[in-house]
Amino acid sequence: MTKIIEVTNLSFSYGRHKIFDNISFQIEEGNFTTIIDADNNGKSTLANILACNLDSQNIKMFGKNVNSKNITNIRKKISFVSENIDGMFIVDNVLDNINFILKKRHLSEEIIHKKINEIIIPLKKKNLLRKNINELSLGEKYFIAIFIALASEPRLLILDNCFSMIDGVTKKKIFVLLKSLNKKGMTILNFTSDCDDCLEGTNILILSHSKILLSKPIEEAFLNLSVFEENKISLPFVVDLSYKLKYYGKIEKICLDKKKLVDKIWQ
Repeated sequence: MTKIIEVTNLSFSYGRHKIFDNISFQIEEGNFTTIIDADNNGKSTLANILACNLDSQNIKMFGKNVNSKNITNIRKKISFVSENIDGMFIVDNVLDNINFILKKRHLSEEIIHKKINEIIIPLKKKNLLRKNINELSLGEKYFIAIFIALASEPRLLILDNCFSMIDGVTKKKIFVLLKSLNKKGMTILNFTSDCDDCLEGTNILILSHSKILLSKPIEEAFLNLSVFEENKISLPFVVDLSYKLKYYGKIEKICLDKKKLVDKIWQ
């Protein structure tokens, strides 16, 4: 598969505080990768580096080395939802804000209306369009920011800790939408502290102490139990339960799906 991101010997520091020390990894185009930072030291920094918001070297994106000459064109292929969500809103009214940002990205009113009908209305969030930004909860702000990012139809979507304040029902619906877009070819990086989010993607990458500890498809990642245990990373509920049931001989293999796990138990 084509590599959409190639990071080779990346080092990054804030003053004397070293964040990354010669880390290397690759992301293949079409992957939905969940990125977990075990010691909460560099997750947002890496998200901003990959969104081309921080100067860095030794990064190749879309087959080209990132540099001052091509960084503007590379950014056009990326949608980034920052953990610092308030910086994404320009005008007061939600709908006006959507129109302002997406028109800047060269989407017509017709396309914007179409995207609202495809995403916001099916998720029953039309009421948000009439509100001012200061009336939105933090979770609602993240929802609108994710919508704007998706409406831009990026090749690469980067989400930096976007789901912690979104209610469970809406979060589940957004993941259904993200998985659908991923199947159509969108590459997604979800930076999160919630290991349960791993089950929504295709791959897992774990950072700790400025190093890459693991980078594998989810089916293989959860076979590396020691990485999770040694770094005190909680397993997703269904994976943790699977290990316990396997230990007691109730099932033969680790299961990543709750429904399938229940079916196995009742066989």
